[in-house]
Amino acid sequence: MNLISRQLLDSHVIKTMILEHGFILTMLDGLEDPDIDEKSK
Repeated sequence: MNLISRQLLDSHVIKTMILEHGFILTMLDGLEDPDIDEKSK
């Protein structure tokens, strides 16, 4: 049980890190290229 819960916790942390990293990249892209949002609409 302890091993399983530890794996679940690790996967949750990894998913959170990936989500935050992607969010930061999206923010940076938006700051660098503000015209992209207008073109995609």
